[in-house]
Amino acid sequence: MSEVVLIYSLFPNAGEAHDCCRTLLEERLIASANRLAPAVSYFSWEGDIETSEEHPVILKTSQSQAQAAMARIAELHRYKLPAIVALPTSAAHGPFKDWVKVQTQA
Repeated sequence: MSEVVLIYSLFPNAGEAHDCCRTLLEERLIASANRLAPAVSYFSWEGDIETSEEHPVILKTSQSQAQAAMARIAELHRYKLPAIVALPTSAAHGPFKDWVKVQTQA
C-alpha cells in the first residue's frame, strides 16, 4: 500500500471549497487539491430526496495526516453531515509519494 491517501469531499459552493483547500494547505494537512467542476448530487436527507449542485474536491495527503485532514474538513464544513471519504492508494509514483510526505510534515 502507498503512503498517499486521496480524500474526496463535496462543498456547497466554489468559495467554500477554495477556502477549505487553502486552509488545509496552510496547515500542511494536505500536499495538494483538485477542485472539480460542479456536479449534481442526488441523495436522501431527512426523509426527502434532494438534488443539489455541489463542488467536488480531491485532496492528496500522507497516510499519517489523513485522519487529521478529514477531521479538519469536518470542522470547516457547513454541512451537518459532510461527505468525507479517504481512499488509500495501492501505489503512487515514487517522487510524487516523497513530495506528498514532505509537504505534509509539520
